Amino acid sequence: MDNTLFNNPSSWLRFDWSALSFASKIFIVYDALMWLACGLTYVLSLTDTRTLREVGVWIKPMKFMAATTLFVWTTVWVCHLTNSSVTNSTAYIWICALIVSTSLFEVAYITYQGSQGAASNYNT
Repeated sequence: MDNTLFNNPSSWLRFDWSALSFASKIFIVYDALMWLACGLTYVLSLTDTRTLREVGVWIKPMKFMAATTLFVWTTVWVCHLTNSSVTNSTAYIWICALIVSTSLFEVAYITYQGSQGAASNYNT
């Protein structure tokens, strides 16, 4: 493993799109779309006064969108920081597909429940 990445913190911030694997590029695009959705949900929350247990109905969807983006970005960053051969493996592609599909379902479900003003999974 190349330890120069750990010895030079300024190299942690470099971003080279061409160096990313196909799965990591999908992750980054998914991440950007999730941030966009979070921003649009925030704008929507400014005009919607409905609450559920004294909390705005859009807070939970925004929380899950933000958590998903942080998780996805961290996954890409750590995998590229530690070992580039990991990001080109079949296992990494399947892990990315699993994370995208499950988190997309979860965010869509929670957003739908929020749009209906209904409780979802843990706040029932």
